[in-house]
Amino acid sequence: ETVHEEMGDRVERVATTAASLDAEQDSGTINRTQSTTIPNEPIP
Repeated sequence: ETVHEEMGDRVERVATTAASLDAEQDSGTINRTQSTTIPNEPIP
């Protein structure tokens, strides 16, 4: 039982890391797009 729980934790951690990496890439793309689309407006 203990071994199975540890494996489950590891899988969850990997999935969470992958999801946060995807989110970082998405927000990075959005920020780049906004800054190139509206270059003259100051960021609030």
